[in-house]
Amino acid sequence: KHHLESNPLWIVMSSDDEQRILLRASDLAVYLAANTAVDHVDLLEIPGQRFNLSPIHELATLYQAQQLLKQKHADALFVTHQIQASSTTKVLGIITHNTIDNHYKL
Repeated sequence: KHHLESNPLWIVMSSDDEQRILLRASDLAVYLAANTAVDHVDLLEIPGQRFNLSPIHELATLYQAQQLLKQKHADALFVTHQIQASSTTKVLGIITHNTIDNHYKL
């Protein structure tokens, strides 16, 4: 519940095989509101639409994002930033087909 206090739009989940899946935060909020006694939630089990994610570097263009979505057959991309001298990758944001369609036209 405390993760929802900052009003995120999305929840990025990582599976055991390093695949990343996207869930709308509102789907989690609705589930938690209906199941107040739950102290552990399996995000893969709650109702809601899931999106397959692929990574894209923060310096990529929208055109590159559009091409990557098609190439990977992904529903969305997560914009990444590699932290220097570390193997840690930070998720900066999410790009969906709709985001690109609404902001970028060839």
